[in-house]
Amino acid sequence: MCIPRKLMPQIDQADMEELLKYLDQEWCITGSLVHLPLGVLRMEQCLHDTRAATNPLLRDKPLLVSADYNVVDGNGRYLMYQKEGHQDVCVYYFNQPFAHVTLACLAFPKAYRYADGPQPYRI
Repeated sequence: MCIPRKLMPQIDQADMEELLKYLDQEWCITGSLVHLPLGVLRMEQCLHDTRAATNPLLRDKPLLVSADYNVVDGNGRYLMYQKEGHQDVCVYYFNQPFAHVTLACLAFPKAYRYADGPQPYRI
């Protein structure tokens, strides 16, 4: 699959705790902060370079990963980790499949898409 980046949810690090609470309370989606082998993860977003990961303040932001090991948010960092040869990465691993987690993240009131226009980074 190749979903355009402008359709994918973007979640600021500053909103991560609120997102986790929202997903649990409104969508019955639970997430755990874990380390996963980079090789098991898959990208669904059309993104072919690491420019999205050039902000040094975002380098350590965990990826959001669905139960079927697809990256929901953090595709640029995923590519950067691959390029740098990382073996495992820190992720929020959710108990639901990609489509459900993506829809729920898009419904999160503080989520945005790059199609919405430029957004300031909030760390």
